[in-house]
Amino acid sequence: MKYISYLPEARTRTWIHLIWTTRDAMPRISAKKRQNLLLFFYAHCQKKEVYLDVANVLPDHVHLLLMLNPKRSLSDVARELKGAAEQYLREEKLWEKDYRAYSLSSAKIPYLRRRIRRQEKIHQLISLEQDLWELEPLGRGNECLPIAWVKGIG
Repeated sequence: MKYISYLPEARTRTWIHLIWTTRDAMPRISAKKRQNLLLFFYAHCQKKEVYLDVANVLPDHVHLLLMLNPKRSLSDVARELKGAAEQYLREEKLWEKDYRAYSLSSAKIPYLRRRIRRQEKIHQLISLEQDLWELEPLGRGNECLPIAWVKGIG
């Protein structure tokens, strides 16, 4: 008897909300660099076969909503994006070594898209620390499930 697979190829949808800050969370990214970095992130992700849904670069941190390619590890993608952005801007040690990553269900994607796009308005009302707290599962929102809070990775 011949075996017939009903799942002939891997299909995964691992949504990740990836956040990292500049060194000491100081505002080191000018408005012009922010626009250039956004374009860079979209082009770089496309080249590396990582689906970048929405991104926002603020003076002191970055938010990316991406779908992780099953062939790539989260730590490799985060390290590569941070390193490539530093090379692109020709700045060494721009970022802190740590990052935060949250997995999301597809149902939460529209909410998070809006939240990432509204980051400038959000940070007029609350601090980065408060924003990160609200994204934690024990925070008010319960929107995301943390899968990595990595210290010391590229």
